[in-house]
Amino acid sequence: MITVDDRTGSKELYSMLKSAPAQLGHLESADFSFLGRGENDTPLAVGIERKKIRDLLTSMSSGRLSGHQAPLMLRTYHVNYLIIEGYHIPDPHTGILKEWKRDVMLGSRRFGAKEVFGYLNTLQIRRGIYLWRTHTPRETAQLVLVLYGWWTKKNLDQHLSYLAQHKEFADLCTKQKPFIERVATELPGVGRERAKEVLKHFKTLKQMVEATEKDWMSIDGIGKTLAKNIREIIHG
Repeated sequence: MITVDDRTGSKELYSMLKSAPAQLGHLESADFSFLGRGENDTPLAVGIERKKIRDLLTSMSSGRLSGHQAPLMLRTYHVNYLIIEGYHIPDPHTGILKEWKRDVMLGSRRFGAKEVFGYLNTLQIRRGIYLWRTHTPRETAQLVLVLYGWWTKKNLDQHLSYLAQHKEFADLCTKQKPFIERVATELPGVGRERAKEVLKHFKTLKQMVEATEKDWMSIDGIGKTLAKNIREIIHG
């Protein structure tokens, strides 16, 4: 169940969360919260704070976010997210943060991307608050639903996609290849797949070095020209 704070800044997204169980309620910190599934199905409280870009700059300037909201979230929830909503981009020449074509300003104050992004990076690194950026309220609602699904459909220790390996490099990540195979991989026209076949034919490096063109041609995928080139590379 997603609890949506019933105050302005949160409750307007309630109607966009109908595809998941959701309820309005009062939250002391964060705009959205729910219980996720940690390792071994241990319950974890997840808090999500939503800030439009101008809200972020206001709370950043006043110290409210780093001095009050962030510490309260860290005491309340095991996992914390901060969603920055609204289009904003640094001016490529001045580095001043822009909202569409206008400078983002609070009164007469402008904000440089270096200052804002550095501040957010400090929150992420020093406070452990995960950052997301969205452009619209609907995109924010969709992100909340995605995070809710991620945390509730599986235990934390069942999320294993970070362990996936590209097929070409999987063997390099798990164990050291035999020396002969590693040498064969470096030969022109052999590569990783044919190197495995080379290993089946030659049990020692001496056998590989002393092999004739005919010996090399007995390996699948190696013809007369390639066999000759390999011999020339090996023997200089």
